[in-house]
Amino acid sequence: MDISSIKGVAIIIVAFSMQQNLFPMYNSLRVKTNKEALRATLYTVFICGCVYLAIPLLGLFFFGHVVDQNILNNIAVEQDKVPSIVLRVIFLLVLGCHVPFIFFTGKESTLIIVDEIMRNSISKALSENIEAAAY
Repeated sequence: MDISSIKGVAIIIVAFSMQQNLFPMYNSLRVKTNKEALRATLYTVFICGCVYLAIPLLGLFFFGHVVDQNILNNIAVEQDKVPSIVLRVIFLLVLGCHVPFIFFTGKESTLIIVDEIMRNSISKALSENIEAAAY
């Protein structure tokens, strides 16, 4: 195994990193069951897989082998041309819109962990629900 295989696995994991949206997605389902959540997740993975398969095939079809695998290297070749500048601005917008979602999830998770350590809020609520269900 070489480093490119490890990079490929990392890219795939990041591409399908929707796990931080699983619980908000589950809460937005009309019918909140595990079966419906699994179906929605499978649809999501299928659609993402199709998009991630279509993009490189279209790139190969339109441009052939003259492009570098790394899009940033391709943009660097075009230094001060308008398409290069437009792609850089779009890339900045995508990053700017993506970071708040990851930050929000990380912040919420950290606050939940701190709350559980200091107050046992989730544990108390769970044990109350279990006791109520037992009666």
